[in-house]
Amino acid sequence: MKHPIRAGWKAFTLVETLLCCLLIALLLGALLSGLLFLQRTLMPPRMLVGGAILPVAPSYVPFPAAVKLQERLIAHLDGSIATYVFGGGHSGLAEVPPRVVTQPLQATALPSIGSFSSGLPQDSANFQRLYAAELGGMRSDASLSEFSVVTIGAHDGALAVTCLVQCRSSEVRPAGDSRLWRRFEVSLCDIDGSALSYEFLERPGTERSYCAGVMHTWHRLNEAMGVFEEGPACVVFPDPWRFGGDLESSAGEATFSRFTYLLPVGA
Repeated sequence: MKHPIRAGWKAFTLVETLLCCLLIALLLGALLSGLLFLQRTLMPPRMLVGGAILPVAPSYVPFPAAVKLQERLIAHLDGSIATYVFGGGHSGLAEVPPRVVTQPLQATALPSIGSFSSGLPQDSANFQRLYAAELGGMRSDASLSEFSVVTIGAHDGALAVTCLVQCRSSEVRPAGDSRLWRRFEVSLCDIDGSALSYEFLERPGTERSYCAGVMHTWHRLNEAMGVFEEGPACVVFPDPWRFGGDLESSAGEATFSRFTYLLPVGA
């Protein structure tokens, strides 16, 4: 004969166990739902474009790679004796002469110039004209947000092209979206064998308080006298973290790019 108290204890334990299992299942379900919610809200969005999954700005994901590229570029700028910037627009000129307008270079590898006997002019257009064969020509379909930066410095006792940076943009349609997005690709190659890059997508219709690209200025420009003395070029690289209209940041700051330079052009 079973003891009634023991039988009741066993029944109570079974019910309690079932209730605990049910409670644990509910807690695990709530935790999983919370994690999925955090993943959707806190993880940066990405889009599939041509087989590549790209982050959508503003995103921190490509930012470390962008910083490394900028650090490498700064090192070459510090050690250069000449810098040339191709592409972009011009300020301070009522009418821009065709001979001073440049487009980004077509080169995808570091150009090699064996001799600089033709000189280092004080403007990018004449530098491209003198060394067009070695630089590989210019693109004809570039937008104003696309540009190239070339540095000239000493290497093994001679002058050489030490660094090439290309900023390119294009309109793309991600998978499952009929709208046009803008894709930014920035790459660097140098004489030491470095190959750095970062890329991201900009949302359609995004308003921003700055634009990636270049604005050239001039000290003196007189075609009749053959004077072409280019001033500094304002170069703005796309910033993936604060790019794309991040106007509602926690600090209440407007969008800006950390990668903005005033580069002296010429030797």
